[in-house]
Amino acid sequence: MSGMQMMRRGFAPILGAVAFCASGYAAPAWAETEPATLYDARSVGMGGTGTAFIANAAAVYHNPANLDRIEHFSVTAAFTPTFSTFGAPWLTPGTEQNSSAPLLPFGFVGGALRLHERVVLGAGVYFHSGVGSTYEALPALGGLDQQFRLAVLEAALPLSIRILDNLSLGVGLRLPFGFLDSKTFNATLGGNAEQSLRGVSYPGAHLGILYRPLSWLSLALTYRSKTKIDMHGDTLLPGVGKFDSEGNWSMPHSLRLGTAFTFLDERLTLALDSRVQFYKESSKRLVSSAETQAVLGQDTTNTVELQWKNSASFHLGLEYFFNRFFGLRAGYALVMSATPAETVSPFTLPPGLVHEPTLGAGFRLASFEIDLAAAYALGRHRQSLPSLNGGPGDYTYDTWLLSLSASYTL
Repeated sequence: MSGMQMMRRGFAPILGAVAFCASGYAAPAWAETEPATLYDARSVGMGGTGTAFIANAAAVYHNPANLDRIEHFSVTAAFTPTFSTFGAPWLTPGTEQNSSAPLLPFGFVGGALRLHERVVLGAGVYFHSGVGSTYEALPALGGLDQQFRLAVLEAALPLSIRILDNLSLGVGLRLPFGFLDSKTFNATLGGNAEQSLRGVSYPGAHLGILYRPLSWLSLALTYRSKTKIDMHGDTLLPGVGKFDSEGNWSMPHSLRLGTAFTFLDERLTLALDSRVQFYKESSKRLVSSAETQAVLGQDTTNTVELQWKNSASFHLGLEYFFNRFFGLRAGYALVMSATPAETVSPFTLPPGLVHEPTLGAGFRLASFEIDLAAAYALGRHRQSLPSLNGGPGDYTYDTWLLSLSASYTL
Protein backbone atom coordinates (compact mmCIF):
# COMPACT_ATOMS: atom_id res chain seq x y z
CA MET A 1 0.00 0.00 0.00
CA SER A 2 1.38 3.43 -0.90
CA GLY A 3 1.92 6.25 1.58
CA MET A 4 -0.93 8.18 0.01
CA GLN A 5 -3.29 5.25 0.40
CA MET A 6 -2.31 4.88 4.04
CA MET A 7 -2.87 8.57 4.58
CA ARG A 8 -6.34 8.40 3.10
CA ARG A 9 -7.24 5.38 5.19
CA GLY A 10 -5.89 7.06 8.30
CA PHE A 11 -8.01 10.12 7.69
CA ALA A 12 -11.30 8.29 7.18
CA PRO A 13 -12.19 7.81 10.85
CA ILE A 14 -10.97 11.27 11.70
CA LEU A 15 -13.31 12.83 9.20
CA GLY A 16 -16.11 10.65 10.45
CA ALA A 17 -15.54 12.06 13.90
CA VAL A 18 -15.52 15.61 12.65
CA ALA A 19 -18.68 14.96 10.68
CA PHE A 20 -20.39 13.77 13.75
CA CYS A 21 -19.35 16.83 15.62
CA ALA A 22 -20.78 19.12 13.22
CA SER A 23 -23.94 17.25 13.49
CA GLY A 24 -23.48 18.69 16.74
CA TYR A 25 -24.67 16.24 18.65
CA ALA A 26 -23.09 16.04 21.51
CA ALA A 27 -25.97 15.82 23.00
CA PRO A 28 -29.19 14.18 23.19
CA ALA A 29 -31.68 15.03 20.69
CA TRP A 30 -28.74 16.93 19.68
CA ALA A 31 -27.01 15.85 16.79
CA GLU A 32 -27.05 19.43 16.24
CA THR A 33 -24.67 22.08 17.30
CA GLU A 34 -27.19 23.40 19.80
CA PRO A 35 -28.70 20.66 21.98
CA ALA A 36 -32.45 20.39 22.39
CA THR A 37 -32.24 19.94 26.18
CA LEU A 38 -29.16 20.36 28.28
CA TYR A 39 -28.20 23.49 30.15
CA ASP A 40 -30.02 23.41 33.48
CA ALA A 41 -32.17 20.82 35.19
CA ARG A 42 -35.34 22.92 35.31
CA SER A 43 -35.26 23.33 31.52
CA VAL A 44 -34.34 19.67 30.97
CA GLY A 45 -37.25 18.50 33.13
CA MET A 46 -39.60 20.68 31.09
CA GLY A 47 -38.65 19.32 27.68
CA GLY A 48 -35.98 21.89 26.86
CA THR A 49 -38.25 24.92 27.27
CA GLY A 50 -37.04 28.02 29.08
CA THR A 51 -36.79 30.84 26.55
CA ALA A 52 -39.67 32.75 28.16
CA PHE A 53 -39.47 31.87 31.87
CA ILE A 54 -35.95 31.02 33.15
CA ALA A 55 -35.31 33.73 35.78
CA ASN A 56 -31.87 32.93 37.21
CA ALA A 57 -28.31 33.03 35.88
CA ALA A 58 -29.09 30.19 33.43
CA ALA A 59 -30.74 32.90 31.34
CA VAL A 60 -27.19 33.65 30.17
CA TYR A 61 -27.72 30.73 27.81
CA HIS A 62 -31.50 30.59 27.37
CA ASN A 63 -32.34 34.25 26.73
CA PRO A 64 -30.25 37.26 27.81
CA ALA A 65 -33.42 39.39 28.08
CA ASN A 66 -34.62 37.14 30.93
CA LEU A 67 -31.80 38.44 33.13
CA ASP A 68 -34.04 41.44 33.79
CA ARG A 69 -36.21 39.17 35.96
CA ILE A 70 -33.34 38.93 38.49
CA GLU A 71 -33.90 41.47 41.25
CA HIS A 72 -30.35 41.79 42.60
CA PHE A 73 -27.98 38.88 42.01
CA SER A 74 -27.95 35.23 40.85
CA VAL A 75 -25.48 32.36 40.44
CA THR A 76 -26.25 29.01 38.82
CA ALA A 77 -24.24 25.83 38.37
CA ALA A 78 -25.44 22.78 36.43
CA PHE A 79 -24.00 19.37 35.64
CA THR A 80 -25.58 17.13 32.98
CA PRO A 81 -23.77 13.85 32.25
CA THR A 82 -25.00 12.17 29.07
CA PHE A 83 -24.57 8.70 27.62
CA SER A 84 -25.13 8.20 23.88
CA THR A 85 -25.00 5.14 21.65
CA PHE A 86 -25.22 4.91 17.87
CA GLY A 87 -25.95 1.88 15.77
CA ALA A 88 -25.19 1.67 12.07
CA PRO A 89 -24.36 -0.70 9.22
CA TRP A 90 -20.73 -0.40 8.18
CA LEU A 91 -21.04 -2.06 4.78
CA THR A 92 -24.36 -3.83 4.15
CA PRO A 93 -27.48 -4.85 6.10
CA GLY A 94 -26.42 -7.31 8.76
CA THR A 95 -23.16 -5.48 9.56
CA GLU A 96 -24.85 -3.17 12.09
CA GLN A 97 -22.89 -2.55 15.28
CA ASN A 98 -23.53 -0.33 18.27
CA SER A 99 -21.02 2.13 19.66
CA SER A 100 -20.25 2.16 23.36
CA ALA A 101 -21.82 4.83 25.58
CA PRO A 102 -19.10 7.13 26.96
CA LEU A 103 -19.82 9.71 29.63
CA LEU A 104 -20.04 13.27 28.29
CA PRO A 105 -19.95 15.68 31.26
CA PHE A 106 -21.86 18.75 30.10
CA GLY A 107 -22.10 21.69 32.45
CA PHE A 108 -22.90 25.35 33.00
CA VAL A 109 -21.59 27.97 35.42
CA GLY A 110 -22.91 31.51 35.33
CA GLY A 111 -23.77 34.61 37.29
CA ALA A 112 -25.72 37.84 36.93
CA LEU A 113 -25.66 41.17 38.74
CA ARG A 114 -28.04 44.12 38.52
CA LEU A 115 -26.01 47.24 37.73
CA HIS A 116 -28.91 49.66 37.45
CA GLU A 117 -32.65 49.73 37.87
CA ARG A 118 -32.95 48.80 34.19
CA VAL A 119 -29.64 47.01 33.47
CA VAL A 120 -28.41 43.52 34.41
CA LEU A 121 -25.01 42.10 33.41
CA GLY A 122 -24.43 38.37 33.11
CA ALA A 123 -21.51 36.04 32.43
CA GLY A 124 -21.28 32.30 31.91
CA VAL A 125 -19.27 29.38 30.60
CA TYR A 126 -20.87 26.19 29.30
CA PHE A 127 -20.35 23.26 26.97
CA HIS A 128 -22.32 24.33 23.94
CA SER A 129 -22.12 20.91 22.35
CA GLY A 130 -20.01 17.80 22.31
CA VAL A 131 -19.93 14.21 21.25
CA GLY A 132 -18.05 11.04 21.92
CA SER A 133 -18.28 7.53 20.59
CA THR A 134 -16.26 4.34 20.38
CA TYR A 135 -16.80 1.54 17.88
CA GLU A 136 -14.75 -1.46 18.93
CA ALA A 137 -13.28 -4.16 16.67
CA LEU A 138 -15.63 -3.62 13.74
CA PRO A 139 -15.85 -7.02 11.98
CA ALA A 140 -16.97 -5.48 8.70
CA LEU A 141 -13.77 -3.42 8.60
CA GLY A 142 -11.29 -6.11 9.57
CA GLY A 143 -11.29 -5.47 13.31
CA LEU A 144 -10.76 -1.71 13.07
CA ASP A 145 -11.47 0.40 16.18
CA GLN A 146 -12.73 3.97 16.05
CA GLN A 147 -12.82 6.42 18.94
CA PHE A 148 -13.30 10.16 19.11
CA ARG A 149 -14.26 13.00 21.44
CA LEU A 150 -15.39 16.50 20.50
CA ALA A 151 -16.56 19.41 22.60
CA VAL A 152 -17.39 23.05 22.04
CA LEU A 153 -16.93 25.25 25.09
CA GLU A 154 -18.54 28.67 24.95
CA ALA A 155 -18.04 31.80 27.06
CA ALA A 156 -20.87 34.34 27.05
CA LEU A 157 -21.21 37.94 28.25
CA PRO A 158 -24.82 39.18 27.96
CA LEU A 159 -26.50 42.42 29.00
CA SER A 160 -30.21 42.89 29.67
CA ILE A 161 -31.90 46.29 29.32
CA ARG A 162 -35.45 47.06 30.44
CA ILE A 163 -37.09 49.23 27.78
CA LEU A 164 -40.58 49.30 29.32
CA ASP A 165 -41.96 47.81 32.50
CA ASN A 166 -43.08 44.74 30.52
CA LEU A 167 -40.47 44.73 27.73
CA SER A 168 -36.78 43.78 28.00
CA LEU A 169 -34.02 43.36 25.43
CA GLY A 170 -30.89 41.26 25.74
CA VAL A 171 -27.60 41.52 23.85
CA GLY A 172 -24.75 39.08 24.33
CA LEU A 173 -21.32 38.16 22.97
CA ARG A 174 -20.36 34.49 22.56
CA LEU A 175 -16.85 33.09 22.14
CA PRO A 176 -16.79 29.38 21.15
CA PHE A 177 -13.72 27.20 21.64
CA GLY A 178 -13.60 23.73 20.05
CA PHE A 179 -11.36 20.72 20.57
CA LEU A 180 -11.35 17.34 18.86
CA ASP A 181 -9.41 14.16 19.60
CA SER A 182 -9.71 11.09 17.39
CA LYS A 183 -7.96 7.72 17.43
CA THR A 184 -8.26 4.74 15.10
CA PHE A 185 -6.45 1.44 15.31
CA ASN A 186 -5.87 -0.20 11.94
CA ALA A 187 -3.78 -3.30 11.40
CA THR A 188 -2.87 -2.10 7.90
CA LEU A 189 -1.23 0.98 9.39
CA GLY A 190 0.33 -1.09 12.16
CA GLY A 191 -0.92 1.11 15.01
CA ASN A 192 -3.10 4.06 15.96
CA ALA A 193 -3.87 6.91 13.61
CA GLU A 194 -4.50 9.95 15.81
CA GLN A 195 -5.64 13.51 15.33
CA SER A 196 -5.82 16.37 17.83
CA LEU A 197 -7.24 19.77 16.85
CA ARG A 198 -7.98 22.95 18.82
CA GLY A 199 -9.47 26.26 17.73
CA VAL A 200 -11.37 29.44 18.62
CA SER A 201 -14.17 31.04 16.64
CA TYR A 202 -14.68 34.71 15.97
CA PRO A 203 -17.21 36.18 18.45
CA GLY A 204 -20.88 35.51 17.83
CA ALA A 205 -24.01 37.37 18.89
CA HIS A 206 -26.91 36.28 21.07
CA LEU A 207 -29.95 38.56 20.96
CA GLY A 208 -33.16 38.19 22.94
CA ILE A 209 -36.45 39.88 23.70
CA LEU A 210 -38.91 39.26 26.53
CA TYR A 211 -42.44 40.71 26.48
CA ARG A 212 -45.00 40.22 29.25
CA PRO A 213 -48.31 41.68 28.06
CA LEU A 214 -50.15 40.08 31.00
CA SER A 215 -49.04 39.03 34.45
CA TRP A 216 -49.57 35.36 33.54
CA LEU A 217 -48.19 35.44 29.98
CA SER A 218 -44.57 35.76 28.75
CA LEU A 219 -43.45 35.85 25.11
CA ALA A 220 -39.82 35.58 24.06
CA LEU A 221 -37.66 35.41 20.95
CA THR A 222 -33.91 34.77 20.65
CA TYR A 223 -31.40 34.78 17.81
CA ARG A 224 -27.94 33.20 17.69
CA SER A 225 -25.58 34.21 14.92
CA LYS A 226 -23.52 31.78 12.87
CA THR A 227 -19.98 31.07 14.07
CA LYS A 228 -17.13 29.20 12.46
CA ILE A 229 -14.35 27.47 14.38
CA ASP A 230 -11.01 27.11 12.59
CA MET A 231 -9.06 24.33 14.26
CA HIS A 232 -5.36 23.53 14.08
CA GLY A 233 -3.28 20.67 15.44
CA ASP A 234 -1.55 17.56 14.19
CA THR A 235 -2.23 14.15 12.69
CA LEU A 236 -0.10 11.11 13.52
CA LEU A 237 -0.01 8.16 11.14
CA PRO A 238 2.12 5.20 12.26
CA GLY A 239 4.88 4.42 9.82
CA VAL A 240 4.30 7.68 7.97
CA GLY A 241 4.85 10.51 10.45
CA LYS A 242 3.24 13.46 12.23
CA PHE A 243 1.81 16.32 10.20
CA ASP A 244 0.37 19.76 10.88
CA SER A 245 -3.38 19.59 10.32
CA GLU A 246 -6.37 21.84 10.23
CA GLY A 247 -10.13 21.65 9.90
CA ASN A 248 -13.20 23.74 10.50
CA TRP A 249 -16.93 23.57 10.90
CA SER A 250 -19.71 26.08 11.32
CA MET A 251 -22.45 26.35 13.89
CA PRO A 252 -25.53 27.77 12.15
CA HIS A 253 -27.54 30.80 13.05
CA SER A 254 -30.80 29.93 14.81
CA LEU A 255 -34.09 31.39 15.99
CA ARG A 256 -36.02 30.31 19.06
CA LEU A 257 -39.54 31.33 20.09
CA GLY A 258 -40.88 30.72 23.57
CA THR A 259 -44.16 31.17 25.43
CA ALA A 260 -44.91 30.62 29.11
CA PHE A 261 -48.22 30.67 30.99
CA THR A 262 -48.25 30.88 34.80
CA PHE A 263 -51.26 30.26 37.05
CA LEU A 264 -52.11 29.65 40.70
CA ASP A 265 -49.71 32.30 42.04
CA GLU A 266 -46.98 30.98 39.72
CA ARG A 267 -47.18 27.46 41.14
CA LEU A 268 -48.28 26.13 37.74
CA THR A 269 -46.25 26.85 34.59
CA LEU A 270 -46.97 25.68 31.04
CA ALA A 271 -44.25 26.42 28.49
CA LEU A 272 -43.95 26.02 24.72
CA ASP A 273 -40.76 26.54 22.70
CA SER A 274 -39.87 26.08 19.05
CA ARG A 275 -36.50 26.40 17.35
CA VAL A 276 -35.15 26.56 13.81
CA GLN A 277 -31.48 26.01 12.95
CA PHE A 278 -30.34 27.09 9.50
CA TYR A 279 -27.89 24.35 8.56
CA LYS A 280 -28.62 24.43 4.85
CA GLU A 281 -26.33 27.37 4.12
CA SER A 282 -23.58 26.54 6.63
CA SER A 283 -23.19 22.74 6.71
CA LYS A 284 -22.65 21.59 3.15
CA ARG A 285 -19.38 19.73 3.72
CA LEU A 286 -16.47 19.23 6.08
CA VAL A 287 -12.90 19.62 4.97
CA SER A 288 -9.80 18.37 6.81
CA SER A 289 -6.23 18.63 5.57
CA ALA A 290 -2.67 17.68 6.54
CA GLU A 291 0.62 19.18 5.38
CA THR A 292 2.13 16.00 3.95
CA GLN A 293 4.11 17.65 1.16
CA ALA A 294 7.53 16.69 2.56
CA VAL A 295 6.70 12.98 2.89
CA LEU A 296 4.10 12.25 0.23
CA GLY A 297 4.96 14.91 -2.33
CA GLN A 298 1.70 16.77 -1.84
CA ASP A 299 -0.62 18.00 0.90
CA THR A 300 -3.62 15.81 1.64
CA THR A 301 -7.16 17.14 1.73
CA ASN A 302 -10.26 15.10 2.50
CA THR A 303 -13.86 16.23 2.09
CA VAL A 304 -16.97 14.76 3.68
CA GLU A 305 -20.25 15.74 2.06
CA LEU A 306 -22.97 16.67 4.57
CA GLN A 307 -25.58 18.66 2.64
CA TRP A 308 -27.59 19.11 5.81
CA LYS A 309 -31.02 20.64 5.68
CA ASN A 310 -32.53 23.16 8.07
CA SER A 311 -33.69 21.61 11.33
CA ALA A 312 -36.61 22.41 13.64
CA SER A 313 -37.55 21.27 17.13
CA PHE A 314 -40.66 21.65 19.26
CA HIS A 315 -40.77 21.61 23.05
CA LEU A 316 -43.50 21.29 25.67
CA GLY A 317 -43.04 21.61 29.43
CA LEU A 318 -45.23 21.53 32.52
CA GLU A 319 -44.30 22.42 36.12
CA TYR A 320 -46.42 22.27 39.26
CA PHE A 321 -45.28 23.24 42.76
CA PHE A 322 -47.40 21.55 45.42
CA ASN A 323 -46.25 24.11 47.99
CA ARG A 324 -43.46 26.68 48.41
CA PHE A 325 -40.83 23.96 48.65
CA PHE A 326 -41.43 21.09 46.20
CA GLY A 327 -42.56 20.69 42.60
CA LEU A 328 -42.62 18.16 39.76
CA ARG A 329 -41.99 18.65 36.05
CA ALA A 330 -42.57 16.80 32.80
CA GLY A 331 -41.84 17.58 29.19
CA TYR A 332 -41.36 16.40 25.66
CA ALA A 333 -39.12 17.47 22.76
CA LEU A 334 -39.54 16.52 19.10
CA VAL A 335 -36.47 17.16 16.92
CA MET A 336 -36.30 17.03 13.13
CA SER A 337 -32.83 15.77 12.21
CA ALA A 338 -30.73 17.90 9.88
CA THR A 339 -29.15 14.78 8.32
CA PRO A 340 -30.59 13.77 4.92
CA ALA A 341 -30.73 10.12 3.87
CA GLU A 342 -28.24 10.89 1.08
CA THR A 343 -25.39 11.58 3.54
CA VAL A 344 -26.25 9.58 6.68
CA SER A 345 -23.24 7.98 8.40
CA PRO A 346 -22.44 5.97 11.56
CA PHE A 347 -21.43 9.25 13.23
CA THR A 348 -24.48 11.42 12.58
CA LEU A 349 -27.99 11.61 13.93
CA PRO A 350 -30.27 9.40 11.80
CA PRO A 351 -32.63 11.16 9.38
CA GLY A 352 -36.20 11.68 10.51
CA LEU A 353 -37.53 12.47 13.98
CA VAL A 354 -35.95 12.19 17.42
CA HIS A 355 -38.32 11.83 20.38
CA GLU A 356 -37.28 12.95 23.87
CA PRO A 357 -39.54 12.62 26.95
CA THR A 358 -38.30 14.25 30.17
CA LEU A 359 -39.07 14.29 33.91
CA GLY A 360 -37.86 16.52 36.72
CA ALA A 361 -38.28 17.85 40.24
CA GLY A 362 -37.47 21.09 42.03
CA PHE A 363 -36.73 21.98 45.65
CA ARG A 364 -36.87 25.58 46.89
CA LEU A 365 -35.80 27.04 50.20
CA ALA A 366 -35.78 30.82 50.47
CA SER A 367 -33.29 32.02 47.82
CA PHE A 368 -31.92 28.55 47.05
CA GLU A 369 -33.23 26.15 44.42
CA ILE A 370 -32.02 22.65 43.58
CA ASP A 371 -33.34 20.92 40.44
CA LEU A 372 -33.09 17.33 39.20
CA ALA A 373 -34.09 15.95 35.80
CA ALA A 374 -33.77 12.93 33.53
CA ALA A 375 -34.37 12.50 29.80
CA TYR A 376 -34.20 9.82 27.14
CA ALA A 377 -33.90 10.51 23.40
CA LEU A 378 -34.22 8.03 20.56
CA GLY A 379 -34.09 8.12 16.78
CA ARG A 380 -34.60 5.33 14.23
CA HIS A 381 -34.06 5.19 10.46
CA ARG A 382 -33.98 2.38 7.90
CA GLN A 383 -31.77 3.14 4.90
CA SER A 384 -32.72 1.20 1.79
CA LEU A 385 -29.86 2.45 -0.44
CA PRO A 386 -26.21 3.30 0.29
CA SER A 387 -25.52 6.93 1.18
CA LEU A 388 -22.38 8.92 0.42
CA ASN A 389 -21.07 8.12 3.92
CA GLY A 390 -22.69 4.82 4.93
CA GLY A 391 -24.26 1.59 3.80
CA PRO A 392 -27.90 0.46 3.73
CA GLY A 393 -29.45 -0.90 6.91
CA ASP A 394 -30.75 0.29 10.28
CA TYR A 395 -29.42 3.47 11.89
CA THR A 396 -30.25 4.01 15.56
CA TYR A 397 -29.58 6.68 18.16
CA ASP A 398 -30.17 6.49 21.94
CA THR A 399 -29.20 9.00 24.62
CA TRP A 400 -29.78 9.00 28.36
CA LEU A 401 -29.04 12.03 30.49
CA LEU A 402 -29.31 13.14 34.09
CA SER A 403 -29.17 16.77 35.16
CA LEU A 404 -28.50 18.48 38.47
CA SER A 405 -28.45 22.23 38.96
CA ALA A 406 -28.32 24.62 41.90
CA SER A 407 -29.17 28.32 41.98
CA TYR A 408 -28.97 31.13 44.48
CA THR A 409 -30.98 34.21 43.52
CA LEU A 410 -31.68 37.41 45.41
